[in-house]
Formats: sequence, C-alpha cells, structure tokens
Amino acid sequence: MNIILENIRKVLSESRIEDVKKKFPNVDPAVIDYFVKEDPSGNNKYLEWLAKAMTHEPTIQSVEDILDEAMQFKSPQEFLMMLVKKFHELLPYMVHVEDGKKVGTTDLYQYKFTDSEMINYLGYDVAQAKERKEEKEKQKDAKKNSDKIYEDGNWLVVRPKSWQASCVYGAGTKWCTTSKESDSHFKRETDRNFLIYVINKSLDSKNDQYKVAWQIPYLKDVRKYVINTDNGWDFNLTNIKLWNAEDTNIANRYGTGYMESVPTQVKGAILTYMDTRMKEMYENMAYVEDPYIQALVEHLALSEEVAENVTLLSYRNFGMKLYKVDEGPGYEYYAVATQDEVERAKETWAEQHIDDVGVWDAIGNNPEKYIYIPNANQIASELADSYIKDLSDEDVIAEGKRYKMTKELSEEWSVNQAIFDTNKEDIDKMWEKYDDLTEEEEIELKELETENEEIEKTNENILKTIRDRIREDYRSDYVDRMTNDPIDWLSEFGWYSRKTGLDKNAIKQGVVDVDTTELIYDLASDLDYSFFSSNDRYDEITIEGETYYIFKND
Repeated sequence: MNIILENIRKVLSESRIEDVKKKFPNVDPAVIDYFVKEDPSGNNKYLEWLAKAMTHEPTIQSVEDILDEAMQFKSPQEFLMMLVKKFHELLPYMVHVEDGKKVGTTDLYQYKFTDSEMINYLGYDVAQAKERKEEKEKQKDAKKNSDKIYEDGNWLVVRPKSWQASCVYGAGTKWCTTSKESDSHFKRETDRNFLIYVINKSLDSKNDQYKVAWQIPYLKDVRKYVINTDNGWDFNLTNIKLWNAEDTNIANRYGTGYMESVPTQVKGAILTYMDTRMKEMYENMAYVEDPYIQALVEHLALSEEVAENVTLLSYRNFGMKLYKVDEGPGYEYYAVATQDEVERAKETWAEQHIDDVGVWDAIGNNPEKYIYIPNANQIASELADSYIKDLSDEDVIAEGKRYKMTKELSEEWSVNQAIFDTNKEDIDKMWEKYDDLTEEEEIELKELETENEEIEKTNENILKTIRDRIREDYRSDYVDRMTNDPIDWLSEFGWYSRKTGLDKNAIKQGVVDVDTTELIYDLASDLDYSFFSSNDRYDEITIEGETYYIFKND
C-alpha cells in the first residue's frame, strides 16, 4: 500500500510540474527545475505560487530592491525560495492569537500578487513567526532550566537555574539578574543566594509587586535563619531581600505588608524547597568526600571532629566558596577554589571594580585601547551627507576631477556643459529674432533645444553619480578612521585631547563606548592571586590530581 501511495504522489507531483511549466511559459524551465529541487514541502505545493511570483513584475522589482541590500542572494528565485522555505519551516507559528482572534495563515496562496508590497508583507509575517518560535523555545528552555516551587491560579513561584530562564521569568522587571547584556549579575547572585521569583498572577503587570525576587542565603540551617518565631510563623525580613519589579529592596520598608499578601501555602512551599535543597547540599559534605574541605583538612591538619563541623558559608569571596573552621576558642574563614574558579574570581572582581568606580575611571589613562565608536557607520553616513550637501555643482565637478574614479565623468560633464553653453547662446540669439527665422532656422532651434534638454538630463545624472561616489569615498574614509584610529578621529572633532582626555559629552551622547570585555580581561590579568587573601599569601594543595588554592579571609 505504501509503494502504491508513493507512486501516486510521484505521478501527481510530476503532473503538477508539467502543468506549471505550461501555465507559465515565460518562466525559464531551469528556474522551475530549481524550485522543484529545493522544494521544502515534498510535493511541490508551493511551485505554482513561486512561478507566478517570477512573472509578477512589481514583486520581482521589490525583490531586486531587497537584493541590492541583501548581498548574500544572487537572484530573485534564490530569495523567493529562501522565503518559502522559512514560511514552510515556521508553519506552526504563522497563525497566532491577537485580541482573542486568530490572525495569520498557513496557506501561502493567501499572499496574492496584487501589488509590490505583497512580498514585504510575507517577509514581515515570516519574521514575526520566527520571533514567536524563538520566544516559544525560550519558554521551553526556561521550564527545563528552573525549578517550579509552587503554582496555582494566582501564584507562580520558580527558581531559575540559568541566566536565560531568569530573563524569561523576570521579563518586564528592572532586575540586574535579567540583564540581556551579560550573565555576570545572575551568576554572582545565585552563587551566594537562593534566587526565587514570586509572581502574583492576579496583579496587573504594571504593579511593582507583580513580580518579586526573593534572595535568601545558602545556609545549612536555613530554616532557623529565615523564620521569625517571635511574631508567629513568617520569614525574618532582616535576613532576606525582596526586590520588587522596579529593583527596589522592599524587605525592611514594605516587607511586612507584602508578606501578609503572600499565602501561607506559598511561603511554606518556598521554605520546604530551600530546606530540602540545603539538606541535599550538605548530606555529602563529609571532608573525605568534599575535595574543598579535604584541601582545608590537609592544609590546616584538622582533626576529623573539627573537619566534620566545617561550614560552607552563604556568601562568597568573588564567587569562590567560603568555609568557616571552628577550632579552639575561635574560628577562622578560608576561601577554597580550583584554578579555573580563581581565574573567574579575578574576572568577577574586575566586573565589580568597574561597577564600583565607573567604567571611565577603571580605564584610567589608557583610553586608546578600550574605546570605540559604536555607531561608526551611521555617524560616517551623516558626516558624508553633510559634506556633500554643502557642495555646489561646480565644487562637485572640481572635487570629482581629483579622483581617478570620477575624473572621466567630471571631464565629460565639463565638455557637455561647454556644448550646452554654446547652444544656449545660439538659442538666445535665435529667439531674439524669432519672427524673422526661416523654416530651416526654426528646425535648427528646436534641435538645439532638444539637444540641450538631453545634455541637462545627462549632466544631472553625471552629477548625481559623482556626488554618490564622493559621498561613499568620504563615508568609507570616516568609517575606516573611526574603526582603526578612533582617537585621531575624536581629536579632529574635539571629542578628545591628549591633555584633558575624553570629553564627557562624547560619553553622554553615545559617541563612544568601551570594550568592557577587553577591559575586564586586562584588569583580571593584572591581579595577583594574593589579592584574595587577608594575609597577602595563598597556599596550594593537590587533591586527586586537582590543585586547590586556599586563601585566608577575615
């Protein structure tokens, strides 16, 4: 049966191909064969639409306009095929709901060839479908990379375990942990604390308590730390942070009222979750199994009794684990990390240093290495436009004669203009005695006028071509300078001085930006490991082939 069906499909498909070739004789058969070869549907169901597109002049003109900007496509048929493939791939996302109504179509033939804008409408719908697909994938990824702690009709409580999940569940807030530029804040906060997003679905999304981020330190006895038994069963607001959607910590000022709005079952689920996670974290913390503690044991020669009571603290030394060692009359703190973790700690310090002092102070006296012009193309275009706009026609011709690429055009314009001026003198003289002109002279007058009209059009086109080429030359030169020697360009325009440094207005107006990745790398590279120790030294211990670095902390 499958073989029979396959043969039927093959016959129908071949018949469809022949029908299309007959219906659209003006379409190159090789183009139709190309569409067949690249067909994404398996049965050439888009073939007639593609063939019709090739015969619709406004559509082809629109496609060619697009091709002028999208250089990766060599021909209209290649662009159309790409668009159809995307349409087919995104079929599940082409229809969506807006204001309670289904919008869109999965039928390509609904995009009719009525005007030149049709192809742009299709391109827009495909782009929107792609965004919906990406958003759907983000939602799926967020669910996989988060723990759902509680959900009912009004409340959703999640603990995001990846930066991407944090961005999805924290969307619409000003939390630094949802920054789309960098995952550093998310990593830093989750390295120290439980980060739990509590979403009140009954509130309007504009309400600043619609989403609240709870920060609760990782502690072995987390229940004792966060529970306030003096005022009934509730969270101790002095030991946790509550960040509303505006990124304001409301724990101390508005926390009581907020906590009263959160149902007991929601708070209980959060507490149970944290309690369970911390028990899981500590149940295998015996020093013989934890290489970090084993490193401390060997370095400090701790007894087994003391080692069993080494405590992992809730906070970190720039991301490195901190342990409290309770020995004798007092206790001491130590950071323990692998080499990779110490290197990450150096980067974390560099990021925090930039946050603390500001990026421009962090750069110091060496801005040349880190600053760049982020909008070089746009600025260059505006400068080139301004320059060419101020040039008269004579200036353009004079400028054009200086360039090899426009010299011949400028000379052609000058020759044409000389002919035009000579003709114009003759035309003016003939019009002065028009009533006395012979029939032959009237014919000559018309010929001269026609010739001058053609010269005017030709010279207008020449001027436009020269202007465009000069503009592009200036634009390209500006881009090159802004990209390869931004300091020189900034100096020319008064944004930078060797004596006074960078003009702050260049920063405020977005003329320049900083390569923070390079800056962080350099700051971290200059940092010695001893920086992380309170006694300016550190020790190395190897456990099962891995080297651990131990830093004394206050």
